[in-house]
Amino acid sequence: MNIISVRRIKAIVHAAFYPQPRPRPGALHGPQGPASSNTRAVIDVLNGSSTYHLAANTAAALVSAGYRVGQVGNTAYRASTAVRYGTGAAAGGGAIARLFGVTAAPGASVASGHVEILLGAGAKVPVISAASKRSPAPVVIPSTGAQGGAVTATGKSGIPCVN
Repeated sequence: MNIISVRRIKAIVHAAFYPQPRPRPGALHGPQGPASSNTRAVIDVLNGSSTYHLAANTAAALVSAGYRVGQVGNTAYRASTAVRYGTGAAAGGGAIARLFGVTAAPGASVASGHVEILLGAGAKVPVISAASKRSPAPVVIPSTGAQGGAVTATGKSGIPCVN
């Protein structure tokens, strides 16, 4: 007989998709270091409005902008949106709050390194500008040499020689 622990399976899946970050050697931690950057905080999104899938759609928008999303779900009905942050996540909380036009506040029940978005009535999926998204480094295509440039026919038969 196999006994399945739903709680254990959820924990395994969560660990696989949301692994704990490993500190980089020499990285600073605290308000002045990388840990305070927007993308370092884990963002929990809870829908307290009557808009179907608002938390999931908001989480997807945040992920596409480079944020790390944790818990996504529902909460009790709220008249307005609130953003709360845990220890070490004030900078991330402020950046997230600006997306919703609210002010972030510290939350005693919010986990350290987390920002909690409580979506209220009238909340909409934030439009995150291209400036706040990380852009990949441009790809340089060589125009000369072995990896680039035009191939010209140079033999008697007009076919280039490959050594």
